[in-house]
Amino acid sequence: MWFLTTFPAQDDRGRPIRVPLPRGSLAAFNEERWHVECERKIEYAKYQREQSLLRQALPTLPRLGIAIALCFGASYLIKNSASAWLIAFVVICMWGSQFKRPGPAELVALRRACGRRRVCPGCGYVLEHLEPAADLLVECPECSAAWRIEQRADTPVTA
Repeated sequence: MWFLTTFPAQDDRGRPIRVPLPRGSLAAFNEERWHVECERKIEYAKYQREQSLLRQALPTLPRLGIAIALCFGASYLIKNSASAWLIAFVVICMWGSQFKRPGPAELVALRRACGRRRVCPGCGYVLEHLEPAADLLVECPECSAAWRIEQRADTPVTA
């Protein structure tokens, strides 16, 4: 069931990886790896994303109402109201499912927070003592994803 707790992304070199979302049992499993700041930023990003989707979806509500009314009108013509309820239920479920899909806002928040904490967003490996490569990307030894992490003020940049 990995597809319910991860979503496809790319590391900073453009290679495809699967990034876990730290929430629920996954957050409890990786408690020592995922920091509270990462979870807080992801929750904030999800809240902002849901708010923007709601603002975008409000103009579509009249269209949804018209579609449901047309379904009821069609069912009245064929004398079968169960089909209209079924069609309306499917349309509403499909429309509401877009609010549950993880989007790029979660990945951006996770990458920024993990970059500050010097933690790999892909697997949770601590990248604290690893040196960046020539392209200033730190390669995770556990999942081999390359990330651009923020340099601390006391850490000299070596190129």
